[in-house]
Amino acid sequence: MRDGFVFYRSFFESFSDLSKKDKLILFDAICNYALNDIDPELTGTPAAMFKLLKPQVDANNRRYENGKKGGRPKANQTETKTKPNDNQTETKTKPKEKEKEKEKVKDKVQVKDKVKEQLQVQVQGDSFGGGGSGFDDDDFYNIWKRMSPQDVDRIFDVYPETGDDLIQTVYEDVRDKRKRVDDPVPYILGYAKNVGWIDGGTS
Repeated sequence: MRDGFVFYRSFFESFSDLSKKDKLILFDAICNYALNDIDPELTGTPAAMFKLLKPQVDANNRRYENGKKGGRPKANQTETKTKPNDNQTETKTKPKEKEKEKEKVKDKVQVKDKVKEQLQVQVQGDSFGGGGSGFDDDDFYNIWKRMSPQDVDRIFDVYPETGDDLIQTVYEDVRDKRKRVDDPVPYILGYAKNVGWIDGGTS
């Protein structure tokens, strides 16, 4: 015995062309079958209609019985098995991401080291922008002459991707405008802020 069953709109609509007598017979047959497991003895149109509706009533009753037993444990076991696989996939991708990150850091260090080498050349008297050597009037406008390796580090701390481009851009600007810059790091960072420099170029 059951306390209820699902009665669909499609059931109701399929009754609409039946006579009142057949409607009552069919309705009584479905209720007795769904609630009390009584197989009706029908003839004619109600028998034909019942055969069409019975599979849906049976499916609903099976769901009802499964629900009373706590659902379908097999499906839950399958879900539990798939979870570790998802975690394993995530774990496998992490080393690749770490490798990429290491490569990125390595590239940045190489760029910074190259800039420091260029700085050393400047101190020895060669011009970073090309041309000339030795101390002359242009050295007053050469920010490379006034920078230390630590200054390069400070610029790269703020602009790790484009520190070299930023220093060179400011160098050319100072040289062209013939400005004398005694403390290059604040000047370079101030320049970057004024022009809207972002790590990757100007905005």
